[in-house]
Amino acid sequence: MTVPSYEALMKLRLARALVEKGETADALQLLEDPDGRFRKLIPSFWLNLLLARLHWSDDRQTVGLAHLVSALEISRRDRLSSLLVPERHWIVPCWSRRLRKAKCRAISPKLWAIWRLKRPAA
Repeated sequence: MTVPSYEALMKLRLARALVEKGETADALQLLEDPDGRFRKLIPSFWLNLLLARLHWSDDRQTVGLAHLVSALEISRRDRLSSLLVPERHWIVPCWSRRLRKAKCRAISPKLWAIWRLKRPAA
């Protein structure tokens, strides 16, 4: 794992701020990474989580869902579940609509407990 650069961290923070303001197109443009340099410098959990939100907000739900599943898998693997709590205001609606299938059941029971949600039936 490489150490994130200040430039990459600032881009990530600025993109998050743009998302909060509803400026998803600008945030996506900021995160464009044709040579892959930026992706190597940012923790994949945070990048996937932000890209999930951006694509979901931009009505590209399939792409957003793929990034969300990646972020959730990383959070389970690296025990980062608590970092998802501040993001639940957009994850839970996304999750409740789209993740009731097999991918959802594979998510850690700890995540369900954090959000105090009932796990969907198999």
